[in-house]
Amino acid sequence: MHCQDDENAGRDPWRRFGSPLVPTLARLVADGMRPVAVRSRMQTDLEHVPWTPPPRRPEPTPQQRAALTTGSGLKTLTALVPPPETPALGKHTWDWLYDRLGTRLPGEYVRLMERYGAGSWCGWLRFNTPLDDDQYALAPWAEWYADTYQEQRAEFPEYHPLAVHPEPGGFLPFADSIDGDQLCWLTEGATPDDWPLIVVPRHADQGPPLDTDLTTILLEWLRGRFATEGLPTLGRRDENPLDYIDFEPYDAEPTADDQ
Repeated sequence: MHCQDDENAGRDPWRRFGSPLVPTLARLVADGMRPVAVRSRMQTDLEHVPWTPPPRRPEPTPQQRAALTTGSGLKTLTALVPPPETPALGKHTWDWLYDRLGTRLPGEYVRLMERYGAGSWCGWLRFNTPLDDDQYALAPWAEWYADTYQEQRAEFPEYHPLAVHPEPGGFLPFADSIDGDQLCWLTEGATPDDWPLIVVPRHADQGPPLDTDLTTILLEWLRGRFATEGLPTLGRRDENPLDYIDFEPYDAEPTADDQ
């Protein structure tokens, strides 16, 4: 095992386990870290804690199995991925958010958030907290990202072709990937319910708007039947999506109604 800190200090950077890969892994599993760490001179002050396997995922319910292949809409999504008891929405109200953004938001998004709240889907797609004002909540993040995108657009317009909210028809981000891709609305249409979705990818050229609604995109992506730049296929073809799809909610804060 290579230790960069030792190399930077002019010391031998290599930690030698003294055994091939499989026996080393077997000792890690059977004995915990401390015996191997001591023998390899990695560390000597670790507590001896045997390795414990992570808890098993619950067996999928019949409702989840059915929702993986059939059905549509929020009812099917909640059957596939049960929502948390208390969604993390934030301490303000929707009207507060609309005032800050200068616009209402699509009703589909509001209904989705009121069931799930902020959190991470499959460890990849993260929905910002909508009704809060910390730097990673929806409104502050959208404002920061708009400023950043406009600066990049001024310098590299060929890679940043979109208008940004509150510019007419500009995109408004509300979720992002762990890789920095942004899931957004294009704020064009008669009402927010008419806004198309678009992904602003971090490592690819800008693509066209998506041609379906948010719940359908999320549901089909979880099923492994939808992919685009920024929302890649999560599993392999031989894997069952029920083995890895999940939603990890953020900690819920008191809402305005609770205060």
